[in-house]
Amino acid sequence: MTHFHMDYWIADDFAAGQVFNPKLSNHADFNGETGSKLYTIALGADDNKKWLSLDVELGADFERNNILQFLLTTSATVNVGYMDNIYMYRAATAGVSDNELLNVSMYPNPAADRLNISAANTIKNASIFNILGKKVMSLEINKNSESIDVSSLASGIYLIKYQLDTATGTAKFIKE
Repeated sequence: MTHFHMDYWIADDFAAGQVFNPKLSNHADFNGETGSKLYTIALGADDNKKWLSLDVELGADFERNNILQFLLTTSATVNVGYMDNIYMYRAATAGVSDNELLNVSMYPNPAADRLNISAANTIKNASIFNILGKKVMSLEINKNSESIDVSSLASGIYLIKYQLDTATGTAKFIKE
């Protein structure tokens, strides 16, 4: 796995200095912590009382095979926080730069009800996959743009695979 994901919700009212710190801890041979990744999330005035996501690359220097603990620390001003959808995943091979090369744009991301996709060339079809790789939606498009109804999808990360006249691309989007 190359990336770490976590959704979180801070139930308290915003206070200056709020931080939320997820940490992955390595324990090679169970002899205490041998390395760690600490992610400091400085909360802004608009970050409380709504679901937010953290997606970070673990990095080649991190011993992913020896992760033993997941820890969470907060500032004194965060009393109640909820976490959901905690997992690690391998990032898709196609990225934003690939979409730019194909002249494909997709918005909004995250999407609540509709995901808009457009391209300079005709988009023949698209398929949406959940993070486990299960196809959850297939669409025949055959035009340069489409507004896709994603309201029935559960909140989380999805991949959309689209086929143009001359190429195939993949992009990641978040369903709120």
